[in-house]
Amino acid sequence: MKQMNVDNFRIHETEDEVAISYYYGQDENVVVPAEIHGKPVTCIKEYAFYDQRTPLQFGFGRKFCVPIKSVCLPDTLKRMEAAFRDCDLLEEITIPAGVEYIDPDCFQCCYNLKAIHVSSQNPFFSEKNGILYSKDGSILVRCPQSHGCVDSSVLDGVTEIADSAFNACVNLHSISIPNTVKVINSSAFSNCPNLTEVSLHPDVALEGAVHFSCCKALREIVFIIPKKPCRDIVFISAAR
Repeated sequence: MKQMNVDNFRIHETEDEVAISYYYGQDENVVVPAEIHGKPVTCIKEYAFYDQRTPLQFGFGRKFCVPIKSVCLPDTLKRMEAAFRDCDLLEEITIPAGVEYIDPDCFQCCYNLKAIHVSSQNPFFSEKNGILYSKDGSILVRCPQSHGCVDSSVLDGVTEIADSAFNACVNLHSISIPNTVKVINSSAFSNCPNLTEVSLHPDVALEGAVHFSCCKALREIVFIIPKKPCRDIVFISAAR
């Protein structure tokens, strides 16, 4: 594997494919090429859109992203790592047909992200009203942080809420998690500043940790215990 700069991209190139490791341009509207040196671009690596003119100080202070507002991704793309984390100005993005993996932190801290669109030809992911789901709709993968009014209807047909699915969603105020949801993964609702009420059933599996961490307005979490139906009581008179 060799690393080099091509146009505004730093790449990692193998015999068969190319990964984008860093974008060092300053365009607001970025087009990621489908191929470089005749090889398909299949991956965008984590931190690819950080502004590396400022040092990365992991765990200390703010990390900066280049000022992209939109990005056009190629159909050759297969993997999206945490590439767009902290892209404050990014408002919409379309997942191409070839993408089969999206890192849970791919859109972390994209506070202006309003919609995630998905190519109808993608066999792994789908979208409904700008929210990212698995193809069959059973997993809610990511709700954009600045999505419009978010309510419990987004969980219709969902059985699993993925890692960081609602992380930092500013328009989530309350949510009732139906008994069709069987699993809630780590950080699913963390950092939701306006979330005040949550109700869920006691049989849901809470995988990992910090599911509701840093939800400063959260007043209560209510576990809804379903009522058991009363059985008919049959009186049997003693034989005489």
